[in-house]
Amino acid sequence: MPKTAVIYARFSCNKQREASIDDQLRICRQWCQRERYAIVAEYCDYAISGRTDDRPEFQRMVANAGESDIVLVYMMDRFSRGEYDAPIYKRELAQHGVKLVSALEQIPDSPEGIIYEKLLEGLAACESKKTAIRTRRGMEGNALKCKTNGVRVFGYASNEADEYVINEDEAAFVREAFKRRIAKETTNSIARDFAARGVKTSQGNPCGYSMVERMVKNRKYTGRYEWGGVVKEGGMPAIIDEVTFMEAQGIRAAKERSAESWGDFALSG
Repeated sequence: MPKTAVIYARFSCNKQREASIDDQLRICRQWCQRERYAIVAEYCDYAISGRTDDRPEFQRMVANAGESDIVLVYMMDRFSRGEYDAPIYKRELAQHGVKLVSALEQIPDSPEGIIYEKLLEGLAACESKKTAIRTRRGMEGNALKCKTNGVRVFGYASNEADEYVINEDEAAFVREAFKRRIAKETTNSIARDFAARGVKTSQGNPCGYSMVERMVKNRKYTGRYEWGGVVKEGGMPAIIDEVTFMEAQGIRAAKERSAESWGDFALSG
């Protein structure tokens, strides 16, 4: 019976300079051809970090453990960059008689190989944390320059320099929402009207209560830039002024019940 393998490939982020999925698959296919392994299946996760095990194709591969003799990866860090996940899932594969193999890293099939494999796991977890630190520092640097850092805010778009600019079509709804809240119209009423007029969330869902509620409480509309503790007044163009924002925060919604005859009470008002 021929030896069998499944290939697992992963790519963390389209912006990272890593081996692409196609390159990983090509190297792994060449390895299988050279070592005379028949490929049973290929599992690929796109733009998902190895620090998490919440990867659809990874979980499907683990669930199907036993369909092959080995799981082949381009390098061990493609399997996992989590300091705890790697040994857990390797053990689960081993319980089904499946061995994890790297196409580029020659791990000795000996007791010393255990040490080398654990070293690779540690290096992968360490590099992942260092990458996270470098990424965070880079984003903090961007925040000091008031870049969007990929944060979408209804009412704004981004320019080529990744700075916030006003999207006039959306900004009109923002100004209207504040005006109607100041006039004591309920959040639900505004949301229903916006949904009927085609306003959608960043996920493409019709506008709802939460969207309008966040809108009228978002100080960014006054031009205040905020990201990860970095705050800069005037760091982005204002859609409303500070007075309008404060007036909207002090409004208590009017009741919507059709019949509200409360009668006259002593000391009322």
